[in-house]
Amino acid sequence: MRYAVVIVVGLLTAGCVSSSIVSATDTGIWIKEPFVGSGDPEEIATEHCASFGKTAVFQHRVVAADGEFRPIQVFDCR
Repeated sequence: MRYAVVIVVGLLTAGCVSSSIVSATDTGIWIKEPFVGSGDPEEIATEHCASFGKTAVFQHRVVAADGEFRPIQVFDCR
């Protein structure tokens, strides 16, 4: 029983450790913030936009009611 609890907690928190890309195009990127851990959204956006020869410009934060309530940072590539 104890092992089952550890496994369930591990699976539930696995997606909370790093930033994840929600959507990305040559005009912008939406990045879900991590609860804890690594994956700076600004750094990810900068690298993404640079791949198109553009600069990442922060626009706003959105909190989606998707059950996680992790804020999403929205960047434009200009």
